[in-house]
Amino acid sequence: MLIDWVIEQASQGFPFTHHMLREKAQAILHMKCANPNFTIGKQWTHTFIAKHGACVSTYWSSSLDQ
Repeated sequence: MLIDWVIEQASQGFPFTHHMLREKAQAILHMKCANPNFTIGKQWTHTFIAKHGACVSTYWSSSLDQ
């Protein structure tokens, strides 16, 4: 579900950030978990990218004015 969202966003020209990924994961967690105080860990996005690196990755972009 989350990987599909990341790929869809990127295909539409909206690459994800760690902040966006964390917010989306937190929203999914709140939908599935009865405890609204439950949160994902601080390093969760880094672990997610390391685990699913074959499907998603990060990179530094450069400006078009070069």
